[in-house]
Amino acid sequence: MTAQDTRARLVELIKEHQLEHGLTKLAIGDLAARAGISRQAFNRYYGDLKPYCLGQSVSTLLTEDPSSAQDFLLKREEEVLVLKAEIDSLKKQHKEDLTLAVNQHITTLMNNDILAFEANEMSTLLINQNQHNEMLKRKLTQMELERTRTAISSADNEITPGTSIKRAKNFLILATDLSKACEQFQKNQDFDAFEDSKDALINAHLDNLTKLPKPADTEIHIFQERYMSSFSNFAAALSAKEGKVVVVIQLPLYAQADLSIFLSRTKNFQHVAIHVPFCTSDAVIAANRKFLFRNIPENELADATKAKVPLTTWGFDEIRLFRIQ
Repeated sequence: MTAQDTRARLVELIKEHQLEHGLTKLAIGDLAARAGISRQAFNRYYGDLKPYCLGQSVSTLLTEDPSSAQDFLLKREEEVLVLKAEIDSLKKQHKEDLTLAVNQHITTLMNNDILAFEANEMSTLLINQNQHNEMLKRKLTQMELERTRTAISSADNEITPGTSIKRAKNFLILATDLSKACEQFQKNQDFDAFEDSKDALINAHLDNLTKLPKPADTEIHIFQERYMSSFSNFAAALSAKEGKVVVVIQLPLYAQADLSIFLSRTKNFQHVAIHVPFCTSDAVIAANRKFLFRNIPENELADATKAKVPLTTWGFDEIRLFRIQ
C-alpha cells in the first residue's frame, strides 16, 4: 500500500468516526492500528492529521471527494437540527421550571403569611379564653365560699333539738383528694394507675373508720361522687347530731360489687346512708364538670354517668337523692 493510499485510508477512518460520533476525540493508537500502521509511523508521516483526531472537522479534507463531503455535511446538518431541537426543548422546560418555581415560592410566602396570621389570631383567642376562664373560676370559688359561710352561719344560729355544734370529735370529714392522681394521669394517660391511686385513698378512709372508738354510736354518710356537685358544700350543709359521731365520706365508687366490699367494712356502725346527687340538665352537669372537675379522666366521668342508683338491698340503711340546680 502506497503512502497516498494509507493517507486516504486514515482520512476515511477519521471521516467515519466523525460521521458516527461527531467532532469527538479519536485515539491515535486506535486510528493507526485500524489503518495498519504503527503509531510512530503516523506521527512521523501523517502528523498533519492529528488536529482532526482531536475533534477538528474533516470537511476541509474532502474537497476532492464531493460525495463524501456531501454525506458529511448532511450528517452535520442533522446533528445541528437535533441539537437545536434539544436546545429549544431545554429552553421551554427551563421556562416552565422557572415559572413553576416562582409560583411555588409566591404560594409558600402567601401560605406562611396566612399561617402566621392564623397562629396570631389563635394565640390571642386562647389568651382571652384563659383570662375568661380564670375570672369564672374566681367567681365560682367566691360563690362557694359565700355559700359555705352561709351554711355554717345558719347551722350555728339555728341549732335545733337533737343537733350539735360541729367539732372535730363529733363530725369527721373524709375527702377523697384525686388531684395528684389526675395530675399523674395527664402525664401518662394510665387509667389503671389512676384507679390504683383512688383505691389507695378509699382504703385509707376505711383504715380511719376502724380507728373510731364507738362504731355503735357512729353514723356514716357517704357522698357518692358523681362529678356534678361540690362535696365541700354537701359536708357543710350536713348537721352534727347530739350524742353521736357523724362521718362524711366522699366516695367515687359506682358498681354494686365495689360498694358491697366497702359496706362489708362498715357493718358494725349504727347507720350507713348514701347520698346520691342527680341533675336532669346535661348542660348543668357539663358546666360543673368543666369548672370543678376538668382534669378527671373521661373513663371515670363515664363510669359516674352510667352508674345506677344504689338500692337498700345492697346493704345501705338509707338512700337519699338530692337534686343539683
